[in-house]
Order: sequence, then C-alpha cells, then structure tokens
Amino acid sequence: SRFFTGERRQRDHALDFATHIDDLNQFHDAIVAPNVVGKLVAHGHSMGGHLLLRWLTERRDTALAGLFVTAPMLALAGPLAHASASFLSWGSSKLGYGEDYAPMQHDYNADDRAFAGNPLSHDPDRFTIIERYFDAYPDMGVGGVTWDWLHAAIKSMYLAQRRVKLERVGIPVLAIVGGEDHVTPPDEIIRYLNMMPKAETVILPGSRHDVLNETAPVRNEAWRQIDGFLKQVV
Repeated sequence: SRFFTGERRQRDHALDFATHIDDLNQFHDAIVAPNVVGKLVAHGHSMGGHLLLRWLTERRDTALAGLFVTAPMLALAGPLAHASASFLSWGSSKLGYGEDYAPMQHDYNADDRAFAGNPLSHDPDRFTIIERYFDAYPDMGVGGVTWDWLHAAIKSMYLAQRRVKLERVGIPVLAIVGGEDHVTPPDEIIRYLNMMPKAETVILPGSRHDVLNETAPVRNEAWRQIDGFLKQVV
C-alpha cells in the first residue's frame, strides 16, 4: 500500500483497495490458475484475510478449493464507530490531509517495540519477530496508516460486509479469531463470517490479533483446527 519515499516512506497509504483486488485478479489469472497442481487453498491474515474474502465475494471462477483466514479485517468496530471514522477520514482527505497520519498513527518507533500492553500477542518471543526483521532490514520498517488508507479500508469493508455478496462465497472457509482481539473484534466480525454458507468460525480464548504468533497452547490449537480443515478440503 505504500507509495511514498524519503521521510514519508513508512506511511501505510492507499486510495482505493480496488487496486489490490485488481492485482489479486491478475496474479490469480496469470500465475496461479495456469499452474495449479491438485487442490489449492489460500490463507490470509488481518487485511490479507479481508482482501481474499472481498475478492471471493466479487468473483466465483477462482481456482481455490478452500480458504482459511486468521483475524480477518471485516470490521474495526461497530457500525456507528465505522460511520464516524468514515466521515472523519473522508473529510480529512477532502481538506488535503489524506497523506497525513490518522490519529495515534506514527512512524515505527520504540513504543511499538514495547511488549507490555501490546494488542498482538501474549508471547514475548514471538512478539519480537517483526522487530528482529525490521532490525535486520531497516528499510522495510512500516509505521501507521494515513487518513486516505483509513477511508479506503472502511469503504472496502462496507463492500465486503454485504450479505448478498457473502452468501455467494461457495467454497469452505475457516476463520480463526482471537477472543481477546481488539484490532478486529470478534463480536463485530462474526456476524459477517456467519453469512457465508460454508464458513466455520473458531474463537480462540486467550488469543490476541496475531493468532499464529501467540503462546504455544493457543498456536497449537490454531494449527489443529487448520490441519483438520485441510484434511476436509484437500
């Protein structure tokens, strides 16, 4: 999603997630579909899960036999909060602040490295995976999101939340959601996951947003669910 260089290069910026869907269509049609051997299963986490689910609501001729997603970003909060954030982000973009950071967003810094109170994982070692990666590859460091990104993301969520579209997703879907996820709250996204006819949602108590980077018991249960799903669809 990044388009900036120099001092602004860490800003996660996007104008319309339709660009991502177009990229996914081209990748699927030109690279994936012509080379599929056996049954194909995809995985997406957070915004990646959102994009795959939205993609499936918009086309039915994919090579996928199944999909499993972790903490899919189908909602950030309830409908009223979404509407307020949509209005504020739209207004900020119209006033010329679209490329600025949204509130509480900033370049990657020491505060992001703090384990205490983090929204991602209870496991201190796995929490540092991204920090170790950024240390090894400083140019890959990424900060928060801009007003334009926020507005584009909420618009994309609205498109993916429509019942008539979700009911079209005809392949098996496994969604694994953290019971303590405050990034994509389970109480807000389950209603949409349940609209898909072949979807199963598993809530993992004691898990935050990064389900597969959680403590061993949580992670083991997540993989047990994934293994069972793969045996059914593959």
